[in-house]
Amino acid sequence: MSLKLFGSYRLGSYAEIAGTCLLWGLIIWGGMAGWHFIQVGRQIGQLKDPDPATRAHAAGQLAKHPSSRAVQPLLDALNDTDFNVADSAVQALGASKDARAVQPLIAGLKDSSSTRYSHAADALGDLGALAVPSLVAALHDPDIGLQEGSRQALTKAGKPAVDSLIALLSDPDPRLREDAADTLGQIKDARAVDPLVNLLHSPDENLRATAAEALGAISDKRALDPLIAAMQQDPAATVKINAAEALGALRDKRADQPLIAAVQSKDPAIATAATRSIGQIDDSQAEEFLMGQFAARNLDVIADASTFFIKKGKSGSEDVLIQALNKTGNSSLAQDMLNCGNAKLHDAATDWAAKNGYEVTYNAGAKTASWGSGW
Repeated sequence: MSLKLFGSYRLGSYAEIAGTCLLWGLIIWGGMAGWHFIQVGRQIGQLKDPDPATRAHAAGQLAKHPSSRAVQPLLDALNDTDFNVADSAVQALGASKDARAVQPLIAGLKDSSSTRYSHAADALGDLGALAVPSLVAALHDPDIGLQEGSRQALTKAGKPAVDSLIALLSDPDPRLREDAADTLGQIKDARAVDPLVNLLHSPDENLRATAAEALGAISDKRALDPLIAAMQQDPAATVKINAAEALGALRDKRADQPLIAAVQSKDPAIATAATRSIGQIDDSQAEEFLMGQFAARNLDVIADASTFFIKKGKSGSEDVLIQALNKTGNSSLAQDMLNCGNAKLHDAATDWAAKNGYEVTYNAGAKTASWGSGW
């Protein structure tokens, strides 16, 4: 028996179908590439338009559709007399991923008073690994604005900057060591944990304190025991404080007892840091300690652990929180009360602020804890 197919259609082989798909794909890709080529050429031309708005728009479009052909025209646009044009060129150069943009953008970091300063730092961060060697070199410059801009750019560059920053932890210049440790904390890459832990044994007090703070920002459990040891044994109060705060960021119940012991410190700043950190650890032992302090009306501890008590949102606890604010004058507690969504606490904090010379302003994202949101 034979199978007969009728009509004008025929069956093609898989190879024919694949070939047809490939051909159409190439045609579509070629069309898009051609369109992109034409559009980039048009936008490059518009960078010379007499209308500043047209020039700025063209630079903005080149940020969305990067092309190596546009890099030199964009570099020329950095000197445009119109700020918006020059600023858009900065951002487009960051998107270009072209090494030619690095040094001109670094030059833009030398004037920290310029409104283009932060955009230049962001653009350098967007260039990533291409900009890292030059940014690390710029950290050695005595110009403070250039140093700060380079740190901002390295932070945005992120992972590609980590190895170079770790190498700086051994630099003879103490400022560079601290800058590197601080930036590594902001990047939050786990590769930095062991080198930063090693710095907790440095003879440089400032470096130990910066390392402790950075380890808290990274919040890797490997730092738990070294941070506990630093809080308990370091001779410098600044290191103890930063280590205590870092332990709160780690939120590990194994830190409960060392932190509870640190609450008894004769140094109020250490006690405050330890109390705040206990309030961040979601653990029954930490909760039991804090609720015991609440029952005993230890207003200093209550003020320091305000976020915990706000999140707890225990019915009838408002009066005690208000007492704690009035006794301690703790501005962090006042801010928590203003933003937590509890009308009684909000009004009390507003009254306290007015009586104590504070101006209450409202900004998006100011809320740190919501009343009764849970712990």
